Amino acid sequence: MRGRGPGTTYESRLTTHGRRYHVFVPTFRDTALILDHHPFKDRHLIVSALTPSFGVVRGVLRSARGGRIPLAGSVQILSKVELEFFRKPTSELATFSRIELLESSFALAGDLRRSTASAVVADLLLTYCPPDEPAPRRYRLGCTALDALLAAIDPDRVVAYIQFWVLHLGGLMPTPDALDGNPSTEELAFLIACRRVALAELDLVVPEGALRRLDALVRNHAERPLRALDFYREYGS
Repeated sequence: MRGRGPGTTYESRLTTHGRRYHVFVPTFRDTALILDHHPFKDRHLIVSALTPSFGVVRGVLRSARGGRIPLAGSVQILSKVELEFFRKPTSELATFSRIELLESSFALAGDLRRSTASAVVADLLLTYCPPDEPAPRRYRLGCTALDALLAAIDPDRVVAYIQFWVLHLGGLMPTPDALDGNPSTEELAFLIACRRVALAELDLVVPEGALRRLDALVRNHAERPLRALDFYREYGS
């Protein structure tokens, strides 16, 4: 039976609550960007994915590291996928029942600057996207970054643009007239352009002042260290 919401189906799954009985557990389907993954037990992965309809979803991808199921290749950081998942009422983690690759970020792996920039983008989206809330604008922002990096747009420009917008969407980016420290004309022009111009059309070099300001803002407002950004500034920028 199909659910009322888009991308939602209902399947009968057997769960255990002291005794065994059948309950209807919703299975959700959506496009997503892979933001993070790490090993879980011997053969599984914990995957964090950003969806437009459900926000950040964290779940288990079973047998992804066993070699028999070609799923691990679908969870490259910032790759675009279609996924299906369900979550039992008593579980904090979802279970991914299907992940299908739509657009791979694998081409970035051979370029240190672009690959580390993609990790920064994923880390920023994971940090600044509230869990379990629809996030269509942040999802589109991530897709824009993936397209730009694949098109070989300057990684510094991509990172700065994403920094600006995660702050802006969270209500954390000061307006130009409220910036402290007497920003230069070039810095103001770049920040205003980030607000008004699509990333693919933004042809300005990131001023040093804008780079330092955006780095400081995302670090100050983050609830955890932004290690991908630290690595990028040390080795990739």
